[in-house]
Amino acid sequence: MLYVDIPDMARTNAGFETLSQKVYEQLRESIIEGELAPGTRLVRRDLSKKLGVSTIPVMEALFRLEQDGLVESQAMFGSRVISLDEENLREEEILRTAIEAQCVRLLVENASDEEIKELLEYAREVDKIQSTSKDVATITKAHFDFHLKIAELSGCSLLYKEMQRLGFRYLMRVGASKDINRGLPKPWHEHEELVELFLKRDKQRADDVIREHIKNAVLE
Repeated sequence: MLYVDIPDMARTNAGFETLSQKVYEQLRESIIEGELAPGTRLVRRDLSKKLGVSTIPVMEALFRLEQDGLVESQAMFGSRVISLDEENLREEEILRTAIEAQCVRLLVENASDEEIKELLEYAREVDKIQSTSKDVATITKAHFDFHLKIAELSGCSLLYKEMQRLGFRYLMRVGASKDINRGLPKPWHEHEELVELFLKRDKQRADDVIREHIKNAVLE
């Protein structure tokens, strides 16, 4: 009689999922930070050898990166890091503005005072990081996390998912620019002022400010 060790199988599956997640995160960070430049071909066998894993977790990671909008695949040509097409980027900024403005409106309507006060504390931390840090990765991650938190507090999971996808591409653009003075909002206290509008439940003013905030952050 065959005997299946369920606990061992569960551990094997868990180990694979952990490995797949690790490969995904490594490749995502390499793309966002500009180590894998736009247009770079992503050959599964080469990546497997470089990362010391089989092709299966690499395939899974590439699939997830494609969903994130960081990788594109074509029959006969394989996968590659997306190119930063200017027309598409302009359209994405329009989409991001529309999505984030809606997130802000929903947040003002639905988030509790306690949740907004927690966001205010984080906003102050982000402003501090942007005014003192010289590390591009630290600044962009803090900014990215702040805007994802706005989407989370909107209470709409679909808006959150789309903001995450657009956010990854935004981080990729900043990483490719290698310029700390571009693509970051100004003035440095803008996040705190924005969240204070949330506490006042000033939906229209918050909408106006978030649109200006995004405009200031657009890479030229």
